Amino acid sequence: MKTKLPNLLACSLFIKVLFLNCCQTVPPNEPKTIDELVLNRNEVIDDMFAASHEGTPHGVPALWGKYPTFGKYTGGSPSSADWTNGYDNWTQVLSWGQVYASNHNDQCKPIPGKPGEKNCVHHELCSPDVNFPNIRVHLKDMELYIYRNDNTWEQLDYSDFYHATNPSHYGHLYVEDFADDKNKPANVKYEPEGGISIQAGSGWNFHFWGHMKNPDPNNRGIKGVFAVCKARLIGVEGNQDPKYLLSIGVDHWRSDGRFDWGGVSNIDIGCGRFKYVTEEWQYHTFCAFRTTLEPRPAAIKAEAQAAIIDNPSFAEVLLKQGIVCN
Repeated sequence: MKTKLPNLLACSLFIKVLFLNCCQTVPPNEPKTIDELVLNRNEVIDDMFAASHEGTPHGVPALWGKYPTFGKYTGGSPSSADWTNGYDNWTQVLSWGQVYASNHNDQCKPIPGKPGEKNCVHHELCSPDVNFPNIRVHLKDMELYIYRNDNTWEQLDYSDFYHATNPSHYGHLYVEDFADDKNKPANVKYEPEGGISIQAGSGWNFHFWGHMKNPDPNNRGIKGVFAVCKARLIGVEGNQDPKYLLSIGVDHWRSDGRFDWGGVSNIDIGCGRFKYVTEEWQYHTFCAFRTTLEPRPAAIKAEAQAAIIDNPSFAEVLLKQGIVCN
């Protein structure tokens, strides 16, 4: 019997091609580069009115650990309608961010026979700085924009966190609930692509900020603010996931350094949504707008829609700074 060699070779070749196409492990997509970033304007607004953060930061008060907030001023301090009008030398604004370990107690199981009760195993992923010593959060390009009464946007501040003599000039490690303002220098590294990288956890969050600015020196009037920062994880190997959370916000500050309103020098305009930091570059944002209308959340959201989605000035001004919007 003669062997049909050409047929056997063809069959062998077919099997090899089938194996290569179907059975080989497909390499994962590379993390998104910084040049591929696009700012989704609807997501900016949706994040501020989200029902919850993506994850719960560890060790924080219950209220602001649940969802984004807008400042609620009491005791004679500026109301939501006038937080940028410079009452009693409160003429400065400052954008800031905070990196937290996640309150990673997700593995909770119902207790049989006890409706509503759960048995939770608390994982000490609350210490990613210890458990993932090679993974760091890379922060870059902190920017603050203001929305004028004439419906135009302009950039107020930019920071790449560089300081010639002090790497911790733009951020420190603070105890997670900021009790007694206790803080210490962080292990800050300058990254070749610009920006800094840090770690947090073990009872400490990394709190960082831009430059103190007077948003309205010529009394032109301000209706809103928008802050944005880029972030990603670096040093990740395999499926490691330290569950870092990042939030952006803006504060209203006294210009003369004195303490007032119950012993404080700054009041929050608001705190943005805590979102997980991933290997891909992402924008983390915050926005707030003045309003005297009620219900206040709906009124702020309507102002945000008009200022960010419907107003072409927003995308035009950000594009000049290299931020592409959709």
